[in-house]
Amino acid sequence: LDVVFENNNIYQLYTLNYGGVKIEKIDYATNTATTIYTHTGPFSNGSNWFPWIIPYNNTIRAMNPIYPVSVPF
Repeated sequence: LDVVFENNNIYQLYTLNYGGVKIEKIDYATNTATTIYTHTGPFSNGSNWFPWIIPYNNTIRAMNPIYPVSVPF
């Protein structure tokens, strides 16, 4: 997923020209956006980005555990 709706917030995953990623948290009621995660450069597998985020245990995580991404709601 590139977009997750959880607890009245939208979490959106963006690629940064394939040189990195960011996750934005958007308050659904106010449409206020905050960047909650940013990474540039390669991960341990050489990839500069990851394809999906999921909600898991009160966090937004990369779907594949090779990417060490876990951001609290």
